Amino acid sequence: MKEIVFLIGAGNSQACGLPGTNELTNRILKEKYYFDTSERVIKGPPSKYSSNKVGLCQEVLKYIKRWLKRNFKQALKDSGNTVTYEDLYFIIDQIANYGEHENPLILPFYKRLGKWWSKSERYKKYDTYGNDTTADMKELDKCLYSIIGFIKGAVAVELGKKNNFAGYKYLLDVLHNQKIKVSGIITLNHDILIEKVLEQNKINFIDGFDEKGNYKIWPFEEKGRYLIKLHGSINWYYDENGDHLTKKEQRYGSGPEILIGTHNKMFNYIRAYYLSNICKAYELFKRADVLVSIGYGFRDKGVNNMIIAATQIGKEHKKPIIIVDKNKKLLKESARFAAQKNIIEGAFLIEKLAEDLTGSDIYEKIKEIKQHLPNQREI
Repeated sequence: MKEIVFLIGAGNSQACGLPGTNELTNRILKEKYYFDTSERVIKGPPSKYSSNKVGLCQEVLKYIKRWLKRNFKQALKDSGNTVTYEDLYFIIDQIANYGEHENPLILPFYKRLGKWWSKSERYKKYDTYGNDTTADMKELDKCLYSIIGFIKGAVAVELGKKNNFAGYKYLLDVLHNQKIKVSGIITLNHDILIEKVLEQNKINFIDGFDEKGNYKIWPFEEKGRYLIKLHGSINWYYDENGDHLTKKEQRYGSGPEILIGTHNKMFNYIRAYYLSNICKAYELFKRADVLVSIGYGFRDKGVNNMIIAATQIGKEHKKPIIIVDKNKKLLKESARFAAQKNIIEGAFLIEKLAEDLTGSDIYEKIKEIKQHLPNQREI
């Protein structure tokens, strides 16, 4: 029996009708949202009794986006000439948590942002109560923390909408194939589509939560099919004390527990819950015969390094990797350099979109790998 592990990225969710990174960025910057009395983000225009802090958050984000496009043209050109909500979150996180980041460029930019904040007086437009917001830097700091909560909340709102499961037909096909063992489904997605697909089809999985919805550190000896979410989930929350992770939505708190940003994600990989997930994902990658990647753009350096380490069998041999992507050339150009050389270049390609993929496509590619690599361990 062939043992495989899936690595599923945002492209798979897009195949089910959810917005991609660029569309999410446009919505976060342009559409109407507001904070309710418990600081949850709600989509729609604010009432006349609520302060439109979100409008101010959007003004700050738009300013930073303009500044990036004006001052980092070449870097943006190399990455597709786009500034995403993840880029903006990374910058905001560095400023708001300045003591946690060693970036000497942050302080000068913070001062520049402060000058714009004071001169623009845009904050007055969003001050419903007339005396809550002032132009000083303390109020800017409050706004920056609000932006962190706003982005997380808006992402959760947009990814929690009704959608279809068309992009996961292949997954059900493979799970019902007696000749293939799926030991793990590892995803970077915040949405809960995979959970819904498995639950509606009565397919059991282990995700680290007990029957009451409380997270427990990975029971590594537990046997079964694992679902590992490396970047959190829109239905994960910290309890009222901020100590424990749960699937029970909290009345008050910082919103869903999801990882957003770019390089800052790696700081979070060593936090207790995420570290457990990373360790289990590495173990599954290492143990599997074949890794199947669908909808992942190989932009996360931490995940890329884990894949490279787990799939390297020796100096001359690598574990087979199947990549499902309609355009391998474009994928390679947009991926991180280490992934281009050590993952994508030697991978076996299925040139299809996720919504067109079937379990037979994957099974036939596994048989092709067996013929192509006769000396590979039995797959």
